[in-house]
Amino acid sequence: MRLLGGMIGLAAATLASVAHAVPNVNLVCDGTRVITEPGVTKATEKFHEVYRIDYESNRWCQGSCTSITPIIALTNERITLLGGGGSLLASDVAIDRVKGTLEIHSRFTSPLDHRTRLYDVNAPCKPQPFTGFTPRPAEDAAKAKF
Repeated sequence: MRLLGGMIGLAAATLASVAHAVPNVNLVCDGTRVITEPGVTKATEKFHEVYRIDYESNRWCQGSCTSITPIIALTNERITLLGGGGSLLASDVAIDRVKGTLEIHSRFTSPLDHRTRLYDVNAPCKPQPFTGFTPRPAEDAAKAKF
């Protein structure tokens, strides 16, 4: 019984050390965004975005980091950043860790004409050193001492 408990403790410690061994990272993703309305491609445009992934705090942001958000799910194969939505807008944003690609699937339904547009991105990402999260004005104000 002690042996089993010791093995479980060792396995848990090993998993924890593997999780902490993954460095925080900036992912620079360049690819193509395809905009379609049911059955018809309306536009294809270049896509570029930087995602900052902090595994230690389980948070991420993109671009200028105006919003820092919890990671929804993290596995060895996939990082799910956003998922779901409402009747007018729904988005799924994930990084395929095996392929090294960003995958975005968004649906927008116009409340004016009720037409639905789909936005799909598939972009290879290159890891870069983690630059941290840009402080937001609210965080700066909270730290100020008077």
